[in-house]
Amino acid sequence: MTQRFLVYVLVGGVCGFGSVFLEYPGIFVAVLVLIVLAATVRRLADLLRVGAYLVGAGIVGLSIIGPAIKPGPGVQYAYATYAAAWAYALVTLAGSALVAVAVILEIRRRRRAGRPSPASTPRN
Repeated sequence: MTQRFLVYVLVGGVCGFGSVFLEYPGIFVAVLVLIVLAATVRRLADLLRVGAYLVGAGIVGLSIIGPAIKPGPGVQYAYATYAAAWAYALVTLAGSALVAVAVILEIRRRRRAGRPSPASTPRN
């Protein structure tokens, strides 16, 4: 589960990077990838993919445009505004919420199946 999470965070990071530097075409591609990921969700636990993608895109986008925001003239990017920074922050929070829901559902599923969670098993 962790490896899949990291792969989708990296995919989201690449799309977040593209959405900053390619601006509007990059945003279009990032939204298109999100639609494809969301359309392929078959189980509720697959929300991990969508959440990880949003987390990666939000963190990378915010980390790039955050330092570029300056009040007044001299903005480095076309949309390096506080509104764009808040949008990337909200994308990150939405992704984090989806990941939390997916993890909680997986924990409940394992408890109902009678299998112990990996965190509760003792290590030798």
